[in-house]
Amino acid sequence: MDRLSRITATTRRAYISKMSVAGLALLAGEKPLLHGAAEAPLEFGVQLYMLRDLLAKDFERGLEQVAQTGVKHVEFAGFYDRPAAGLARLLRANGLVASSAHCIRAEMSQDELKAMIDYCGELKMPYMCAAAPIIRHLKLPITSMEQARQAIRQITLDDMRESADRFNRISESITRAGMRFAYHTHGMDFRRYGDILAFDDMVQRTDPKYVSFQLDFGNVVAVNEDPIAYLRKYPTRFCLGHLKDWTRRNTDDTEMIPPRAPFGEGVIDWKQMLQAGRRAGIQTYFIEQEEVTAQNAIEVLRQGYQYFRSLKDV
Repeated sequence: MDRLSRITATTRRAYISKMSVAGLALLAGEKPLLHGAAEAPLEFGVQLYMLRDLLAKDFERGLEQVAQTGVKHVEFAGFYDRPAAGLARLLRANGLVASSAHCIRAEMSQDELKAMIDYCGELKMPYMCAAAPIIRHLKLPITSMEQARQAIRQITLDDMRESADRFNRISESITRAGMRFAYHTHGMDFRRYGDILAFDDMVQRTDPKYVSFQLDFGNVVAVNEDPIAYLRKYPTRFCLGHLKDWTRRNTDDTEMIPPRAPFGEGVIDWKQMLQAGRRAGIQTYFIEQEEVTAQNAIEVLRQGYQYFRSLKDV
């Protein structure tokens, strides 16, 4: 939930949203990834929100350490007040590629959206993501996790639908700029409103010409849903994946998360998940483990990256 306050504050300062929040455009001169490109190797990167405490202490050194793990693809959640040109140089110097960013909010003004599109375009970023719907009752600054959870629990189906309608409009602008919009899934998206499941409603309400989804496998598993079932149900709507694992599945509270487990030691069968993701056309995945500190972030990332690189027959 800290991401909620960070994104909103940064957007007000300049253009950058820290929470939430990536089309098929060129990625650093390479051809974009297409659904069905099963022969292409899967790419495993990192959502930098996981390393936010480390990067806040020393941004340049933090990116160097990320590169030293072997990771190439990074997904931003805020740009730490860096001009795009300078950030692009820093990424190049470390052999990193800005593949995506959580940088879109449903409430963004047209000016904020244009500035964000320009910024991400300068980084040659193929994806721009939103990681939450409208959260009307969120008060800033966030003072506790429970405060944020209470605000999220008050999200209504109308809020979800208004967000979907706004994402339809926002994504048209992103597509015209040569990038792709994706909505990132959290537990809140699998809440039921009567006989309506919020995520199903959003998929059906959004235009597949412009709106894709970033499936967070861990978040879906945490709320006792099956990611593979959604990949089969909507086989052309997902473009990116997020990776996290748990020691156990959660209760039926969509705002709580279980304890983190190292990849390969948790409850998720990753070979099966990635095979299903590949069939649905997902080639790029971002590691984003929970409960990570500045002290253990790089080791957690290294373990995850090495684990996924070691998987065979995916």
